[in-house]
Parts: sequence; structure tokens; C-alpha cells
Amino acid sequence: MRNTRRKLKSNMPVPPALDVPIHLNRWLALTEPDDQIKEQIIQDINTEIETGNIRTGLSPYIKNGETMFKQKWIKLIGKKAD
Repeated sequence: MRNTRRKLKSNMPVPPALDVPIHLNRWLALTEPDDQIKEQIIQDINTEIETGNIRTGLSPYIKNGETMFKQKWIKLIGKKAD
């Protein structure tokens, strides 16, 4: 896989990250991990919610009976060089 990341010019401010709420079950359906990986993700997230010990770094929580987590998003808008 080719690295498509580009460095920001040093005079450009880095935008703040946004915490975007993600529904765990919807995310798992979208990403389609192998069953073993899926079960490990669910187990780690449930353990983190129950104990408070950080295992995933996803900041999981329960909202309206559904397991959620936070993804960090940064929005960058670029302009093609002439």
C-alpha cells in the first residue's frame, strides 16, 4: 500500500480533532472483521466499559442500551497546486 500522507506546511495550523460517536454494531457490520476478531473487539470493549481499564483507546460507552465508541476525525481541506 502506498503512503499517501503528506506533511502539513509548518505555518498551517492543525485543526482540532472531533469526537464522532460510532455505533459498535453498525461499525462491525460495515468493517466485517473475522468472527474471532469481532468477538475479541466486543470482549475488549465490554471489559473496558465494565472495569474502566483502558484496553482499546476507543472510549466506549453505553447510550440508550447500545454500545458506542468515539472515533477521532480531523477535517482537512486541500487545494491542488497549480
